[in-house]
Amino acid sequence: MSQFKIYSSSAGSGKTYTLTKEYLKLALANENPYYFRHILAITFTNDSANEMKHRIIQSLKSFAYPQWLSEDEKKKSDFLLANIAQEINEKPEKIRVRAKLVFAKILHNYADFAVSTIDRFVNRIVNAFTRELEIPYNYEVDMDTEQLLHNAIERVLEKVGREDKDELSKFIMNWVKIKIEENQNWLTTGNELATFAKNLMQENAYPFLQELKDFKMQDFKDIHHFIRNEIKDIEKKIIQISQDMLYTFKRYGIEVSNLAGGASGIFGFLGKIEENTVEQIKKIWDDGEAKTVKKLLVDGAEWFSKPKNPPAEWLNLVPELTEQLKDLFRLAKNTAEYPLYKLIEPHIFKIALIQEIELEIAEVKRENNTIHISDTTKKIAEIISSEPVPYIYERVGEKYHHILIDEFQDTSMLQWQNLLPLVENGLSEGNFNLIVGDGKQAIYRWRGGELEQLIFLYKKEWENLQKNKMNEDEALLLAQRYDTLAQYHAVENLNFNYRSRQEIIEFNNDFFEYIKKSDFGVRFPMLEKVYDENFAQQFPKNATQKLKSRGKVELFFIPKANKKNQDVASPDSTQHYTNNTQDNEDDDNISELHSPHQQKTLEIVQQCQAEGWLLGDIAVLVRSNFQGNAIANYLKQQNINVVSQDSLLLQSDNKILFLISLLKVFHQPDNKLAKSDALYLYYKIIKNKAPDATENLEIKEILDKSIVKFYEKFQQEGYSLNLARLSALNLYELVEKLMGIFDLFNTQPKTEYLLRFLDIILEFSLQKQATIAEFLMYWDKKKGNLSINAPADKNAVLITTIHKSKGLEYPIVIMPFVHWKYTPKHDSTVWVHFGEEGLSPNPAKTPPLRVGLVNLKKELAHTSLAPQFEAEKEKLFLESLNILYVGFTRPIHALYILSQFEDKFATKANNPSEISQVNYLFYLYLKHHNLWEEGKMHYILKNGNVMPEILADENDDTFWVEEMVATDTHKTLKLNRKPDYSRIGHILGVQ
Repeated sequence: MSQFKIYSSSAGSGKTYTLTKEYLKLALANENPYYFRHILAITFTNDSANEMKHRIIQSLKSFAYPQWLSEDEKKKSDFLLANIAQEINEKPEKIRVRAKLVFAKILHNYADFAVSTIDRFVNRIVNAFTRELEIPYNYEVDMDTEQLLHNAIERVLEKVGREDKDELSKFIMNWVKIKIEENQNWLTTGNELATFAKNLMQENAYPFLQELKDFKMQDFKDIHHFIRNEIKDIEKKIIQISQDMLYTFKRYGIEVSNLAGGASGIFGFLGKIEENTVEQIKKIWDDGEAKTVKKLLVDGAEWFSKPKNPPAEWLNLVPELTEQLKDLFRLAKNTAEYPLYKLIEPHIFKIALIQEIELEIAEVKRENNTIHISDTTKKIAEIISSEPVPYIYERVGEKYHHILIDEFQDTSMLQWQNLLPLVENGLSEGNFNLIVGDGKQAIYRWRGGELEQLIFLYKKEWENLQKNKMNEDEALLLAQRYDTLAQYHAVENLNFNYRSRQEIIEFNNDFFEYIKKSDFGVRFPMLEKVYDENFAQQFPKNATQKLKSRGKVELFFIPKANKKNQDVASPDSTQHYTNNTQDNEDDDNISELHSPHQQKTLEIVQQCQAEGWLLGDIAVLVRSNFQGNAIANYLKQQNINVVSQDSLLLQSDNKILFLISLLKVFHQPDNKLAKSDALYLYYKIIKNKAPDATENLEIKEILDKSIVKFYEKFQQEGYSLNLARLSALNLYELVEKLMGIFDLFNTQPKTEYLLRFLDIILEFSLQKQATIAEFLMYWDKKKGNLSINAPADKNAVLITTIHKSKGLEYPIVIMPFVHWKYTPKHDSTVWVHFGEEGLSPNPAKTPPLRVGLVNLKKELAHTSLAPQFEAEKEKLFLESLNILYVGFTRPIHALYILSQFEDKFATKANNPSEISQVNYLFYLYLKHHNLWEEGKMHYILKNGNVMPEILADENDDTFWVEEMVATDTHKTLKLNRKPDYSRIGHILGVQ
């Protein structure tokens, strides 16, 4: 039956369970055991895809082989089976038979088990249609954005001075000249271009860049000249008026002390104008800083304070002075575009060079036979937006009948519009399609996620989904697709929280309900749509009797550190706009920078231990890796075991280093350091000891001799390293073979590092020429960022970011540094629309500039872009609030919030528009409930009897896939016939 179903899911509401059930219903309702091939499940991350695969396969296995289950597992499996049987109107016995067949078919046709990230799916489409999409055959996917842009910018700047690039040369030199005139550092020109060029890779910039593709460099010259002249003309007029007034005072001997307000009056005000110009006049006027000056605009106002009886000639000046002052403010207030021009002007040169940069990027990619990872979605979008039935989906549309999309709030606009034709096709053929998402957990805006899409789809606001389409034909086609969706639209809420204790649920419901109903709800209308009437979570009634403990929520205010330390300790909520400077701080100073938060975190950890909790029950959630490292280092100094980002790096695992050293030896047989590393690591991880004196002497002799002795050593130890056979293998096969030769999976703990390493090699093999040399270069460059997901460790505190904790749960959650800003950073930028008329000195000659990049500053509030500025502020606020929501909904038993105390809480709270940090939200919440006490730093918001629950060890969940044979991963990608064996082990829980 055709249905486009939207599940609005809250934290802990069983989203993955629901998705698994819907997938199983589709796969098991059909007699054909291969029907799973017609189901496409799209997720946002590899972790989500792996979890869903795991759930599906484990559920099929439990249906097919109930005799392998424990009593508890059998109850859960039977409950799911009964639900599925009822909803598809089949007998459970028949479903068990089908499940056994489907289970076997998936294992033997794993490549057809279409549960993947959206990026992987798009890459498959692109790979199958290289000719149609005009992509080089045997292309490689380049993910190194910085290097690509660096190469392109260098090539652009190298053209300066060339005879055939005279126009470009003059344009760039003019930019440098202006920078010098304005006392700016012209040496940063290349870096500015490189930073700006990242826009070319971002999806949210794509529609704006499309608008600019037909502009010529001369057009930008004309527009820049026009804007610059407008700025100068306005400034000239205002400065002239202020100078005329000051001259009048001087001419008639009027001193500062003679004027009303003295230095703070009209004299001081006029003196600032020449330096600060119009934007300061507007700021002073709008912020009420010139009360004395404003009074002078009223006829009959007293201009002079001394003497009591001013000379007649002074009084005769008042009408003229008043009119001049009126002209001054009239000019400033009526020139709303002046601050806009000032914000646009610095970016015109960069925007003008877009096409030149794109040409060089294209040339670099052509020379290297690559496409950038950001190209794939855009190339498909170019076809999707103009084809009623996109031909690149014809074959795919016939294959996939059902599209299931998870984490929809993190999906970008282009990604969704690329999937929309598949959904529409499935609905038109009478098939079921669904999306699942939670607008309250949309925290990936910096990756292109658009939570508005989910909200508008859920609430059937079809017009809002189409408003960003600039092309009329594209808008019409999109409207037709949404008409199809509207016919089959159905919604359902998942708002039972099966994760947290009732007290934690109650706190979250109350806190976010208050924020929604406060002045923030008035300022930001989208807040009420995200946290709508259905957002509050419910506690399952049948769970109450099982609980031995209640939930706890505590809020601590930490005294504010000095200004230097505070800047470091408080990451800005808009870190996706600019680089986070925290990562550049000196780690040696971490203890001093964060000691109050570190100390309180330690106290809470120790308190939890005293209550009987294991360290592994505790998670510390932070905004940045820098903060996480600060906490981790401090706890380790206090002899508290931690699992942090550093400990999760692949380079921290000796098994991985052993494999890397072997690869280095294969690549450079004379590399003594690599041979030494390999042999010493062999003793450490395989023989589980350090080499003795005799063995050290043997190692030294091996290093001084030919490579043959190196391999003979392993032969003597019983490990067959046949160089001829190993040399015939590709990179992935080689590493897999080495893992098998040394039996690393069976003899070593922490196999998750090995599985992740295989994943990375597989991904690298799909993007690069997968030679050992290329991979070793990649490893040296990226090893500081390559990590596994946080494993469960009963004897260590987990320290991770809020973003990485999404979808997970922890018995105890501690959140330090909860006082980040939700306002734009001073150097952040945003793409904007200037309206249909745009900016142009002569529209008949120069096409109007309708879109552009501007600095995201509060001066925008006084321009025609005020609505767009407010919309951007709303998005920033929602993202910050959502980060709070994600963090607050991770705990099962207890939540500890560590925020920053501010002396001016009450002062700023009187004007919510001045509030810019989330710690003020806690102050407002406490005031609302009459809980705030001046000077009090600790609030117990929910005081449950938190008791550790002793859980039985999980039963062995392993299902062994025998005779796993390495395959050529390039053929796997091209033919889609061979399974990705490295993932099967992970999905089935192979340990």
